[in-house]
Amino acid sequence: MYYSNIFLLYSIIGYIFESIIYLFNEGESGILYGPWTPVYGIGVVLLYLVFSFMKKKRCTTNQILVGAFFTGFFALSFLEWLGGHLLEYFFHVVFWNYEGLPFHVGKYISLETAFVWSILSVVCIKFLKEPLDKWVKKIPKFVTFVLFFFFLIDCIFTVLYKMKLSVFFFPFF
Repeated sequence: MYYSNIFLLYSIIGYIFESIIYLFNEGESGILYGPWTPVYGIGVVLLYLVFSFMKKKRCTTNQILVGAFFTGFFALSFLEWLGGHLLEYFFHVVFWNYEGLPFHVGKYISLETAFVWSILSVVCIKFLKEPLDKWVKKIPKFVTFVLFFFFLIDCIFTVLYKMKLSVFFFPFF
């Protein structure tokens, strides 16, 4: 349940984060209709798994923070690259394009944003993990199941609608 709650919580935090950014820029936060951007949830779960592994190996705090930095830089950048390509392939949309940045690596990765993911990863581990863990561990299983149910329904409806399949399953939409 812990990682499910982390996924949901950070998907919602990611949605809020991007919504704030898009108050000042053009764009929208993700493809789903609900208040979540799952790439953030997946990224933080990955980050927490690396953290957990490093804790078990008895790494120092500084080693863990360096691990978080490089996880943010490489793994989260790869996740962003993969997500961009999957969205473009399946849904024919491009939500971001870094080709206008000086240090872009293709359309979906740039050194500038990789550095931002690195800093946010360190902030997440150093400042957010411990206080949020106390709260996350208290979330009742029922709440997790209900949120996951709504998340899955959102995913299903999004895929059906975006791939123009909704007319076969829900002709009244």
